[in-house]
Amino acid sequence: MAPIWADAIRRQLLLSCGPFILEAVVGARDSLEAAAALAELHEGLPYVEVTEQTWLLAYRAQQTMAAVAPNFHRRPPTVYLIAAAAHQHGARVLHYDHDYDAIAEHSGLSFIPIWVAVAGTLEAPGEPPQIVRQLKRAINTRLALFKGDPDEEALHRRIASLLDEHIQGAGKPALPPPP
Repeated sequence: MAPIWADAIRRQLLLSCGPFILEAVVGARDSLEAAAALAELHEGLPYVEVTEQTWLLAYRAQQTMAAVAPNFHRRPPTVYLIAAAAHQHGARVLHYDHDYDAIAEHSGLSFIPIWVAVAGTLEAPGEPPQIVRQLKRAINTRLALFKGDPDEEALHRRIASLLDEHIQGAGKPALPPPP
C-alpha cells in the first residue's frame, strides 16, 4: 500500500460506505480476491451508513442532473450514493471518474471531488482510455438531443455511414446495412 494511503488510513481520514465497497470489490478477479478486498475494506476504513436520507439525496441529485440535459443523469447509481454520503458527512470523494466532477458541479450535492491520478493514466492494458469513454458519453448525449427531431433518422444514417467507411478502411468485417 502506498505510504500516503497508509498514513491516511492510520489517521482515519478515509471513510467507506456500502456503495463504495461494492464498486471496489467488483474489480476482483475471483472469489478469493473479492473476499480479501471486502475484508480489507471493512477492517481498514471507518464506515458511514447509507440511510434512507442518503437514498433521497441521491434520487434528488439524479433528478437535478436530468434537468441539466437529456441523458446527463445517466451515471451509475453507486456514484450518486457515494456522492450523497459524502454530502451528508462533509467528506471529500477520492475518485478516478468524471462522473463525480459532474455531480459535484450540477447536482446540488456539496462535496469536493479529488482525482487520485490524472485522467487517462490508470487504465489497464487493453482497456479503452478514459478519454474514449468520455467521448462515447458525449456523443450519446448529443444524439439524445435529436430524439423526436425530424432530422433524427438522417443524422443517425450519416453517422452509421461514416462508421461503415472507417470499418471498411480498417479492413474489419462489414456489418449489415442499417434498416
